Amino acid sequence: MADITYKNSAKDLTVESAEYFNEKLHIAVAVNDGKHLTLSTEKEPTAAKLNRF
Repeated sequence: MADITYKNSAKDLTVESAEYFNEKLHIAVAVNDGKHLTLSTEKEPTAAKLNRF
């Protein structure tokens, strides 16, 4: 897993863009301390897990 954190950037993120990152690009988005964004690649994408049922 690769992680990258952007300081003081949570204000630039929308829910729609976080969903796009996760569902289409398979990148997890986390907001840390209410202001930092951490983007990380997933071993197995969440969207793929949901489509198995």
